[in-house]
Amino acid sequence: MPYWSAHLDGAASEKIVRSTHSVQGTAPAIIEMRRILHEDIRDRATVPVGAAGCGWQLL
Repeated sequence: MPYWSAHLDGAASEKIVRSTHSVQGTAPAIIEMRRILHEDIRDRATVPVGAAGCGWQLL
């Protein structure tokens, strides 16, 4: 797949992982997804309970 078809202007971050179609199963992609999810958890922990609008809270 060409780079331009997966690129999103204005994205907060971007990491290029060379792979076949099943990139989600590669170690670099898994590590990057975990990094993004942990960053989101950290950011949500600083938001007052209920302000995130997600219906749950971090304990």
